Amino acid sequence: MRRLSALRASATAVVLGVSVVAACTSPEDQFCGRLREDYQLDDLVTAIERRDQRRITEQLAALRELQDIAPAEIHDDVRAIVDAVSGAVRAVTKAVGADGEEVPVDLLELRQQLEQIQQPAQDVADYADRSCGLKLNP
Repeated sequence: MRRLSALRASATAVVLGVSVVAACTSPEDQFCGRLREDYQLDDLVTAIERRDQRRITEQLAALRELQDIAPAEIHDDVRAIVDAVSGAVRAVTKAVGADGEEVPVDLLELRQQLEQIQQPAQDVADYADRSCGLKLNP
């Protein structure tokens, strides 16, 4: 549970949604809409709590989709967060990664990713506040 709480806290810094917002017209609107949908990763957390490997894998794929539509300004920051969240989830649940990777997670690499996640998370939070009107930091 402690790992799950740490994972959720890290992931909350970036708003990562699963459903597409139909009213989105620009790539920025689409990204902001996806962020707004579920910034606390409720679907992923529920899948982890239920040990539902299929849903976990689907949620990790949704994170990669969000990364794919992230604006250039924060694309690398979102990628860093998605890589860390995906690695942490895979390390804890043994789920297959969003890209189908089944190789065990390199825990030393994951530790480095998690240690370096603060600035990318802050950059995404700043972008969400400025461009999406969404406050991620309390």
